[in-house]
Amino acid sequence: MALSEYQYSVLSEMGIPVWTQRQSKTTEIITATESQPLDNLQSNTLQIPNDVQLLIIVETTQLATVEQRLLSSILKAVSLDNRRQFLIESQDLRQVSEDDFHSKTIITMTEAEYSLPEGIECVQLPSLAAMVKQTSLKAIAWQQLKRYRHAFN
Repeated sequence: MALSEYQYSVLSEMGIPVWTQRQSKTTEIITATESQPLDNLQSNTLQIPNDVQLLIIVETTQLATVEQRLLSSILKAVSLDNRRQFLIESQDLRQVSEDDFHSKTIITMTEAEYSLPEGIECVQLPSLAAMVKQTSLKAIAWQQLKRYRHAFN
């Protein structure tokens, strides 16, 4: 619930602090459709910007609010929330050039396992929707992330 200016001033006068949730200013998530010029979409190739450090493969880039919060929490827990991120749908994975995978941290959060080109490693986690529905999967995801923590730094 959002408070009006008047409500904030009344609470302030009463000495009641108001807490608000802030979004990290350093986190910028780019979805595949936001970053593609029209000519790239027509040629069926998907270019990942060079400055992207973290590639996240998900079922859909249209995440529910609870899934967005979960993703942010996961990335923050392993200190990946300050890297430039790129969300890509699993169905668009075949449109990405093999060269675009190099020098990036790759996390897959899909129901099915996807094989990436040979020599490219990724952390495979349960899908965000599955983790929201079945909280025990969060523990599995955390164990996977702890195993690969050294690769993130």
